[in-house]
Amino acid sequence: MTSLPLGKVKREDAGDYEVVIKNELGEVSVTVQLIVLDKPSAPRQPDVSENTGERVVFHWIEPEFLGISPDVAPTEGITYVVEMREATQRVGKPVTTTKELSTPIDGLQLNKSYIFSVAAKNEVGQSDFVDSKPVSTKLEYGK
Repeated sequence: MTSLPLGKVKREDAGDYEVVIKNELGEVSVTVQLIVLDKPSAPRQPDVSENTGERVVFHWIEPEFLGISPDVAPTEGITYVVEMREATQRVGKPVTTTKELSTPIDGLQLNKSYIFSVAAKNEVGQSDFVDSKPVSTKLEYGK
């Protein structure tokens, strides 16, 4: 068995390659698929729905790059780490981890503004957190 070590492989290097081997006895070619395992990119479009003032549903779209083997289902290979903070604070506090693309967040205080954050995590590492826009828990009457 022969191996071909590749150094400094980047995400964009993933894809199909044709490998040609020649010697005095002939030539053979084979197509190989290069799979790059890396930490995922950040989840996309974090947003909040079902804002009751004390509870929201925080949701997002799966990262563009999962960084996992194609043999692994995204629901098995990716976990999402969710944090929240008051909009006036710099540091978030952990809320939950989930394999879903949304999670309910309870126990919010009325008349506060919150920012919700999510990161994607796989066996290689964790993406950067991506923040929602500030979300007000002020109840709006008469609408």
